[in-house]
Amino acid sequence: MSKIENDSIRNISFLLVEKLCNLLNVDFDNFTKPDRRGRGERGLKN
Repeated sequence: MSKIENDSIRNISFLLVEKLCNLLNVDFDNFTKPDRRGRGERGLKN
């Protein structure tokens, strides 16, 4: 693969991961509520 193709794949992957993380962070707020036995806060939040 050429360098340009590699960079494009890397950039697209990064954008997808970033979008996924943003979606998960929104969802994670639901899992960190106290009724989750206090586990969510340590396990899901960095």
